[in-house]
Amino acid sequence: MTRTGIFLATTLLLVIGNSLPAQQQPPGTTAPPELQPQQAAEDKAASALDEIEQKIAAGDFATAGKQLHDYLSDHPKDARAWFDSGFTSQSKGSNAAAIAAYQTAISINPDQFESTLALGLLYAKDGQRDSARPLLERAVTLTPATDSPAEKARAWRALAMFDRNMLPATASNALLEALRLTPETKQDTLLAAEIAESDKDYDAAEASYRALLKKDNKDMDALGELIHLLIVTKREDEAEPFLKQALALLPEDETLNTEEATLLLHQGKNEDAAALLRHQHEINPKNDAISILLADLLAGNNDAAGSEQVLAPLLATHPDDFDVWLTHGHNLVLLQQIPDAVAAYLRATKINPANGDGWAGLAFAASEAHQPAATLAALDNRDKFLPRSASSLFLRATANDSLHKKDAAVAAYKEFLTLAQGKFPNQEWQARQRIAALTRPQH
Repeated sequence: MTRTGIFLATTLLLVIGNSLPAQQQPPGTTAPPELQPQQAAEDKAASALDEIEQKIAAGDFATAGKQLHDYLSDHPKDARAWFDSGFTSQSKGSNAAAIAAYQTAISINPDQFESTLALGLLYAKDGQRDSARPLLERAVTLTPATDSPAEKARAWRALAMFDRNMLPATASNALLEALRLTPETKQDTLLAAEIAESDKDYDAAEASYRALLKKDNKDMDALGELIHLLIVTKREDEAEPFLKQALALLPEDETLNTEEATLLLHQGKNEDAAALLRHQHEINPKNDAISILLADLLAGNNDAAGSEQVLAPLLATHPDDFDVWLTHGHNLVLLQQIPDAVAAYLRATKINPANGDGWAGLAFAASEAHQPAATLAALDNRDKFLPRSASSLFLRATANDSLHKKDAAVAAYKEFLTLAQGKFPNQEWQARQRIAALTRPQH
């Protein structure tokens, strides 16, 4: 799970005064009489919308919303006004109304950059990934009304943020496009490092964090991310002095305390980690990172009920969090709620199909549900990301055995025995019995 404090803004910059100019005539001439009333009406509408947008810019969303309602009654095909309506609704917390307004704007003008990006960001924020990505991908092909490089760069950064975990190569290219348009910022450096981590290029990520710390050794963002990276790459001894330095600066910082708990876990000090996490959870039960880590620790200690108690609120508030659903699936297996466990793991694999742990969990749950075909399909996906293990081979062997695929079952049983080396006596005995039965000559 990503711990970085980077977040792209989900509120769009206003596009003020971006309406097309009224029909122009050469100097010294006037519009034909039949066009003068039309031009006057267009000028009046543009002026009215300019005034509404000035109220939006001033934060007077209540007045702007009322005036937009009246304006759109008379001008229902004004895509710019529909964007303003969506922005106003979103600013007031009415996301459903904002989505409807942005969709209307796009239906009127499919090439409107502002509504396309706004709707994509809103879907992303709500966890609707399948709806969000096509819009973000479309936004980077469109031109902002102001033709602003900064606005176009913001769309590229939004796409980079969206793809940073699942499609790191695509995210990296998107970030490069943004940097071609605007100068690199600290947030860009952190995002590049996060993308590198997702791509398992830990050296590049570490270099970025250290470069930021060279500029400012008290940069808490870079310090926290470097600590997390060193722990993830099992370099606890290197992480510890950085963690002490950070905690000396911010002793009550929840993220740093989470990292300390993670460090304790990596050092095998589970009881100390549990005590720290419980204390932090009592102080701030709404700290999601601490809740997730505590739930995971309790699940690892086979306290599924305790883990679920901590995890339950997160299932609703984090519908797109891989770690939440992975832990939930594990708990449901322990609680013998197998069909629900299968569903939880399916959810996890949909969120992050490139993580082998989700597929491994799904394979086990499907096996417990007596679904051998689904078990094999999950194992095939698992093996794309993780090396084969004794456990995964035993699942593969029994699944093939259930499907009467004799040769595949025998091969998997034999490979399991090669790796097991006496660590799984019951399963090894079963494997030998099944090999003997499956290879016995038929009379």
